[in-house]
Amino acid sequence: MASSTLFWIGLGWWAITMLVQWLSAALALWRRAAAPSRHKAADFSIVAPLAGIHDASEAYIGRLAELARAGAEVLICVASERDEAVARVRAQWLGAPILFGNDSTFNPKLNNVRKGLEAASRPVVALCDAGVALTAGDLVTAAAQLSDKVGLVLALKAGERPENFAAEMECAYLNGHQARFLLAADRLGMPVASGGVTILTRDVLERIGGHQGFLNYIADDYSVVRTVRDRVGRTTWLANVMPRLPLGRRRWSDIWRRQVRWGSTRLNLPTEVKALVLLEPAIGWLASGLAGSAALIA
Repeated sequence: MASSTLFWIGLGWWAITMLVQWLSAALALWRRAAAPSRHKAADFSIVAPLAGIHDASEAYIGRLAELARAGAEVLICVASERDEAVARVRAQWLGAPILFGNDSTFNPKLNNVRKGLEAASRPVVALCDAGVALTAGDLVTAAAQLSDKVGLVLALKAGERPENFAAEMECAYLNGHQARFLLAADRLGMPVASGGVTILTRDVLERIGGHQGFLNYIADDYSVVRTVRDRVGRTTWLANVMPRLPLGRRRWSDIWRRQVRWGSTRLNLPTEVKALVLLEPAIGWLASGLAGSAALIA
């Protein structure tokens, strides 16, 4: 009797986790209908943070320079003139537009980029994560989804060019597990966000209180998504495009710290997000494999 019960529990658990995995994959593959492009590169203000020499990669700075030559307003944000990234940027891009200054909120990223958000003067504002190799095509395609119903579009970043095993693992997480579940949740209408490029009109940015709209929750990307939904009354979408993030070499310690930071941040978000985070390990490969093994043994 006990073995029969264990068999059905293990089999049921394994079957449910497999169903969740396949459904999430199917939802993530579904793409919204492409909207006609209404913008050009000159319509964008790109707020680009830098902190440390690792952020100032050749690909990142090169793409920012290309966007500036295409007509976009590029605003590189650095907390201090003493940052090592400054010399590398100026060596690669003579006359790069760099803004200096730092605030003192609980969010280091917003402390750095507030000056860029305030200086942005074009109709559409794009706040990107450091290192993302953004193209004009990515911006134009993603911003095409903005409308009187969609107030914000967020383009998830996709890892590429890993140069060691640790980077391969981070690439697998970003492009596989994280992207799949975030895209699936977005297709179900849930408010989701996880870095990349946040795109919204300057009008919407002003209506959410500028940088303050990024500070209502501990995670700035989730905060701006919820603020646009709650204060402006518009929905938020993940874009059909995923800008590339060249990974290069990664250290296991850095990957572990990022995972711990992301996990602890999500656990400090509202109850519905916390519940999903706590359920996440239960449908992962380890719990599913153990449940299936227990059923086979029984």
